[in-house]
Amino acid sequence: MMDMKFIIFALKVHKELLEIARNSMINNKCDLVVANDKSEMVSQGSHIAYIQDIYGNVIKCDGKEKIADELLYAINNNDGISKLKW
Repeated sequence: MMDMKFIIFALKVHKELLEIARNSMINNKCDLVVANDKSEMVSQGSHIAYIQDIYGNVIKCDGKEKIADELLYAINNNDGISKLKW
């Protein structure tokens, strides 16, 4: 069973968002991190999340259902994100 932690931060630059999310995952000894940019979600009119795993994989999910599906896969399979192309 994975331990879960939630850390929230707001950033302006996409690359910076992913870098800080990765550092947060390492510092907090997490297997997975979800990062999103509120301004991107507002401009796109959709829930958008970037999910990173401990293997360095990043996937962009668009929509609550796709985000939930990817998180469930990663948690249940314990081998990182599915690398599906949404």
